[in-house]
This record gives sequence, structure tokens and C-alpha cells, in this order.
Amino acid sequence: MVPYAFCLVFIERCQKEIDEVLEGKAHAPFGERHNMPFTQAVIHESQSIANTVPLNVFHCTSRDTELMDYSIPKGTLIIPNLSSVLSEEDQWKFPHDFNPVNFLNDEGQFEKPEDFMAFSAGKNFGLSEIIYTFFLVKND
Repeated sequence: MVPYAFCLVFIERCQKEIDEVLEGKAHAPFGERHNMPFTQAVIHESQSIANTVPLNVFHCTSRDTELMDYSIPKGTLIIPNLSSVLSEEDQWKFPHDFNPVNFLNDEGQFEKPEDFMAFSAGKNFGLSEIIYTFFLVKND
């Protein structure tokens, strides 16, 4: 649980960054998100912590597969556990806390880790994120 005062610090920092980029405009074009690294980090950290689809869509193996010394026969039901990926201690700076730094590099720029899978796993996992982002942020 994130203390309320800590949340206010994040909100104030996002608001400051957004105000600087908007410069009085009603909304920022989608391309301006690159100029708001902290805000992007807060959005992605919110998606990560929210864990909206913890067990995701079930998949089936399309062929016999080997994974980490395990034999997985064709037709095996696979249930991706995104909760475990989003809290993996070896992959995140702060795996159990709400902290946008998980998505910022050493220069303070937004950087989405390869292990970030808030919506799905598998061959077409990026489509879910594209659709979500389209509805989350007004397009150019």
C-alpha cells in the first residue's frame, strides 16, 4: 500500500510535467508522451500494480515444446501468470512497491522493461497494449 502523501508527490510531479509540455494547450498530441517520461512511468507502474489480467488469456501449445528441461506436448493448455512476471524480484528495481522508477533509466527517461506485460503474453501480446494506449491517450 502506498501512503497517501507519497501519492501526492507523484501526482504533483506528473501535473508539473504535463503543464510544462502542454504550455496552456487543452491536450497533448500522442507524440508528446516522449516529453513526459515521469508521467509515462506513473501510467505504466499503475498498469503493473493494477494487475488487470493476472492469469491472462489461456493458450495452447501448437507443437511439442521444450522449456527449461520440461517437455510440453502439443495441445497443452498454457495459463500465463502475469502476476509473477510483474513482481519478479530479479527483474524490477522495486517489485513490491508502487514506484515509477521501475520505468525510468539512470537519466530519468522513460524505459519500458522487456518484462513488462500488463495485458497479455504470447505472440500477439503487443496488440492489447496498443489498443489500451489508443483509448488511454488521445491520438494526434
